[in-house]
Amino acid sequence: MEVIRRSFDIDGVRVELIFDEERRRFTVASRWANLAHVPLRGLRSHAKRTAHERASAVFEVVCINGACREVAKSARRVAMALRPGQFSLPAYMEREIIRRFNATQSQKAHP
Repeated sequence: MEVIRRSFDIDGVRVELIFDEERRRFTVASRWANLAHVPLRGLRSHAKRTAHERASAVFEVVCINGACREVAKSARRVAMALRPGQFSLPAYMEREIIRRFNATQSQKAHP
């Protein structure tokens, strides 16, 4: 297992983005629990890059909104629904996932 990124969420909890070559997946984890897994889909060369872009976006959402499973699972659901081919840069995908996540959270808060 290889730690790709480390940061802290809004409450000061350490969050890590981990790549597990054996299981072929990225994991967003706090110090105490795994929050979300983003699998590599397919065997082509771009599968790892695509999964990394999605996992990185989930990581950013967790750092901004708090390291809890509900936030991570919801961000993962949004990330897996988007096609990376829609975006010219990975940063645009991250911004779109953050925007869509915040929109779903505001809809839940104000029905």
